[in-house]
Amino acid sequence: MPENKPEPKIILDVDIVKSASRCVLPATGIFGALNNQGQLVAHFYVEYAEMPTTGKLAIDLSEHKVVENSLSSRPNHLNREIVATIVIPTSLTPAFAEWFRNQADLAATMTSIEMK
Repeated sequence: MPENKPEPKIILDVDIVKSASRCVLPATGIFGALNNQGQLVAHFYVEYAEMPTTGKLAIDLSEHKVVENSLSSRPNHLNREIVATIVIPTSLTPAFAEWFRNQADLAATMTSIEMK
């Protein structure tokens, strides 16, 4: 019978270096899809409402009601500003998904500990 020998382990020495062009951006969401080359294109974005530059807000204090509001010309509108886009080969998407899931689970655990 052939002897089952364990595979040799390869240990890499990895230096993590931050690029001079690296930037840190906030993101409140992500969307994306596969491109024509079969890669995952992920857009990270920030959503925000437009701040008015001028306008009028009138409140009836006896009724506790807003009687005039011209502060927003687009009251149900949000801007979705894409702050970063990454392109991931589909061969790496399972690893990215596992990493995101692990981070989400860790964040949920930390949040539940903080809430107690």
